Amino acid sequence: MAPNSQPRELWLVGVGTEHSVAPALHTFIAKELNLPWKYVAKEFHDEQQCLQQIKMPVCAGCAVTMPCKKTIMPLLDDLDESARVITACNTISINPAGRLTGYSHDWIGIARALKEASSEIPGRPTDRSGLIIGAEGAARAAVYALWNACEEVNTMIQPWYIVGTVPDFEPRTPEEIALKTLLTYVLGMTNAKGVLLDMCYKSQYTRHILLAKDAGWQTV
Repeated sequence: MAPNSQPRELWLVGVGTEHSVAPALHTFIAKELNLPWKYVAKEFHDEQQCLQQIKMPVCAGCAVTMPCKKTIMPLLDDLDESARVITACNTISINPAGRLTGYSHDWIGIARALKEASSEIPGRPTDRSGLIIGAEGAARAAVYALWNACEEVNTMIQPWYIVGTVPDFEPRTPEEIALKTLLTYVLGMTNAKGVLLDMCYKSQYTRHILLAKDAGWQTV
């Protein structure tokens, strides 16, 4: 029996996975490709438990979300260059010998989305810079994307690309309120409107997306 003809599962592991649209999307893709595979969301708070489950024969690989992107890395057998540089991984592959390799593919999606959205804006400036909102694994992937894939990004003060990597909630602490004030100022400080990409997908129109739309920015 060919390996791809065996019933397998691809997993999304982490916390808060129940709202993800990925299981329905990727299970549909597998069905269209005539593969007896399913994409399943799994809730794990403990990395050791997560690792034990991933090694089960039914699991063909997994996507990793918060809070496991960094903490699971020491438990893997190998890491690719992007995961080592970013110090976070969002994808784990399993080879026939059962070795687990961690990758960071977030940055690829970020870079492509920013470039595609930017290409739709007429009269965009040649020199562009970026602003990252956040500090964890997704934020590091955004920095890597701007550094590695968006060659036009430099050290200009006015950002053209903005990437949000924090959950969508109403700011309450002084630091959160200050961040919203700063973002509102940056979005409205120039007539050259760029692209804001928000990696938080729990709400289609996050607070950052709505702020950017109101200011005339392209959003993703």
